[in-house]
Amino acid sequence: MRALSTVEEFLLDEIEKVEAGIYQVFKALDNECDFVTANGWKMNKCIIFWVGSLVSKHDRFLTAYIELKMKYSQVLEENETLLQKITEIKEEKWLVEQENDAFLLDGHNLHGVIGDFDKGDGHIEGEA
Repeated sequence: MRALSTVEEFLLDEIEKVEAGIYQVFKALDNECDFVTANGWKMNKCIIFWVGSLVSKHDRFLTAYIELKMKYSQVLEENETLLQKITEIKEEKWLVEQENDAFLLDGHNLHGVIGDFDKGDGHIEGEA
């Protein structure tokens, strides 16, 4: 399981605060507001209003959380693409270094052959 980001922790803390406040609000508003009856249910007007605002806040937090997850996924995808490009560049660098080493070795060997040829008799050392 991956660690939560700071934003995710913040959102979860806010949700927990809202949930903790529910009990206190129900207790405090139980006798403070008028009651209405709808569909045979006796309901406290203040609590209805407060619950409606909680639902609205919850929806906003959930929307923000979903947007953050989408952005996180995009960043993760971009990181994977960049990592792939870095890997390709490292491979190309290695190939260029190998070609460069081979070129330097060939140049050194060629220099030795030319030096042997130039020693005077027109023959490469070791030839009869």
